[in-house]
Amino acid sequence: MEKKYTVLIVDDEPDILSLLGLHLKLNNYMVFQANNGKTGFEIALLEKPDIIVLDVMMPEMDGFEVAKKIKDNPETNEIPIIFLTARTQTEDKIKGLMAGADDYMIKPFDFEELELRIKRSLKSKDKSTKGGDLKLFSSSSLEYQVNKFIAEEAEFNLLDFNL
Repeated sequence: MEKKYTVLIVDDEPDILSLLGLHLKLNNYMVFQANNGKTGFEIALLEKPDIIVLDVMMPEMDGFEVAKKIKDNPETNEIPIIFLTARTQTEDKIKGLMAGADDYMIKPFDFEELELRIKRSLKSKDKSTKGGDLKLFSSSSLEYQVNKFIAEEAEFNLLDFNL
């Protein structure tokens, strides 16, 4: 049985939320939706989706800030982010990639192209999380993992690369 991936769509345009959500559901994805950055960030923390499709220009918290907060959090920093935005300037693309985005698409967009980019990002994520692979942690992420093991009073070996 094929894994059903979860996608969080964060966009303040109701048409994008409904049409993209329907397209992804019809293609066997579980979909979470948020119509502003603040709610999107909260859902990301709560649900830890497999991937996030994120708009830039939104009320309460823009997409750049959402992406940065997701990538700064050890519990969510592995989630791939695809920006889907009307912002076409090179500076915006650079800012999005610097905030932690894995990909950047311009509106209007093609559903099939976006789905291919989603699949590519999920495939890359799956490859990097397979057992037996060496995991590299940032210092804050490593500290979080060690503290988590200590708090759970779990036995672990720092030389075991299957943490």
